[in-house]
Amino acid sequence: GNQLPLLDGILFKFIKDDKTQFNEFTQGTFDECTPLPTEFFERIVATATKKTTAEYSKFKLQATPALCTWFVNFLTTKPPFDNVNVRRAFSCAVDRDKIVRFVLKGQPFAAGTHGIVPPAFSKYPIDSVHGYHYDPEQARKFLADAGYPDGKNFPEIKLHVYPDPRLLQVAEAVQNMLSSTLHITINLQVMQFAQLMDNAEAGSLNIWGTRWYGDYPDPENFLNLWYGALVPITDAVPRYPNDTRYNGAVFNAEFGRALRLSNDGERNNAYVTAENAAMADAPSIILFYEEHYRLLQPTVRDTPLDPMARVDLKWTWFSE
Repeated sequence: GNQLPLLDGILFKFIKDDKTQFNEFTQGTFDECTPLPTEFFERIVATATKKTTAEYSKFKLQATPALCTWFVNFLTTKPPFDNVNVRRAFSCAVDRDKIVRFVLKGQPFAAGTHGIVPPAFSKYPIDSVHGYHYDPEQARKFLADAGYPDGKNFPEIKLHVYPDPRLLQVAEAVQNMLSSTLHITINLQVMQFAQLMDNAEAGSLNIWGTRWYGDYPDPENFLNLWYGALVPITDAVPRYPNDTRYNGAVFNAEFGRALRLSNDGERNNAYVTAENAAMADAPSIILFYEEHYRLLQPTVRDTPLDPMARVDLKWTWFSE
């Protein structure tokens, strides 16, 4: 019999440091806390059960696969990453499982061993998309096939990232894996997010780390990042969202066909064919799939968490 919404008001506070936010939450200042700080994650969450540890058992934990994938992009139209075997070598040289387990403390939903579409769509057969696993011997073979045996004569490159704490941690791990496995020199270059995106769209970067957060819940939103129809005619024209300038004939045909299909099953099958074709060409190193976590105070009721982390407080209320 109560009028919706049930809350009298809402106060949002933005705190840049997630550790500060978490500490204030545990002291009762906030009703919810998201994201959880990576440094504290193993103290808060038992990864095997996705439940809170005994220390934080009084709080409610919510978790769901996110509409978000983290990856490293290549500029596929210029050396050295215009060579498909170089891109494949890099993809095989990254140990995604080690990144998820040791660098990120088990916080992601899963290692990125499939395609760019995250495992957040119940009807999309992600297991049918074949990505890359850590395979140092195959990585070195691909690099040799590209003309750089044991990394000889491979140019020194810069991996560009923006100053997100998790991205920096992952980028350092990727840097070490690529250097040690392929015997190449790769340096990190940090720039602000807006500057990185401007440079990526202009074709000024050859390899950079980033992520894609779904704008709407459809695999098309992720696969669109590789659609060749969005690549400009000349390199002088900025491009978005296909920053890699990947232009695969099979991908373009199947993705374009999928856009015209109305049957979900047929459309997803076409998407899978397109995504497998793109993964064979390796325009990006898929790193991991994100998972949303949120802690709530024990009195908070009916506050759902979905893959897009949409704020839905229509039915939220507080118990005694």
